[in-house]
Amino acid sequence: MRGLRELVGACDLILAEYLAAGGSADAEVAGLLRSMYLAASWTWKLWQDDNRPLDEERAELLHRDLACFADHALGVRTLLAEGGGWSSLAES
Repeated sequence: MRGLRELVGACDLILAEYLAAGGSADAEVAGLLRSMYLAASWTWKLWQDDNRPLDEERAELLHRDLACFADHALGVRTLLAEGGGWSSLAES
């Protein structure tokens, strides 16, 4: 869960810097960054207080939840790559 919290923190920092540089809160890049938070937060909230050792079934559930987030992150990365990166989205 620490990795998800760090990722959300990084997305918050990127968004804050983007907005501070004059970027629009309604731009696609801002929406993509917010989607990363939403995708991470449901997994994070489900597992953050779970300190029990993982048995096989719970490990499989955690793996599945993290895989869903990874799929979303890959989709965001692909959108950025296909669109020419952050700068092309900033114009939207």
